[in-house]
Amino acid sequence: MHMVMRVAPIGAFGGMANTISTFGLKTLKPLSILMGSVYLTSVFFIFGVLNLICYLYKISLWKYLVFIKEEILVVWGTSSSESVLLAMMDKMEKFGCSRSVVGLVIPAGYSFNLDGTTIYLSMSVIFLAQVFHIPLTLVQQLTIIAILMITSKGAAGVTGSGFIILTSTLAAI
Repeated sequence: MHMVMRVAPIGAFGGMANTISTFGLKTLKPLSILMGSVYLTSVFFIFGVLNLICYLYKISLWKYLVFIKEEILVVWGTSSSESVLLAMMDKMEKFGCSRSVVGLVIPAGYSFNLDGTTIYLSMSVIFLAQVFHIPLTLVQQLTIIAILMITSKGAAGVTGSGFIILTSTLAAI
């Protein structure tokens, strides 16, 4: 397994080099727009929605993010929030939350509060519809988001499972 992880970047580079040499750099533009849109939406969610929630409970979002910066870096590195479950529970207790609340809320949030997954998957469906020139009405887009809010619950705890959820959701609609 260690050997596979060491050579995986070489394989990814080879795949990208083949794609660019075959189809040109223009093939990366739509994907770059999707990635930028997902990141921009995620930033809006963090500094808009999460900041509003923190404000309502008189918590500084910035202080909170600095407090959990190590866990954020691990999540980015592993592509899975499961890797920091226990560390987050410990940190929340140190942040001032009671042990009983942390023991219920953090694991439940890991299972049911998959905002990032829903953002990524819904934008991916819209991206695929645009790539294949399939017009989606606002009602269809909202239906897709509602379906993904339910089906994304199956993605909890499994790195890369978003792709499986995406394909099963696309098959259903």
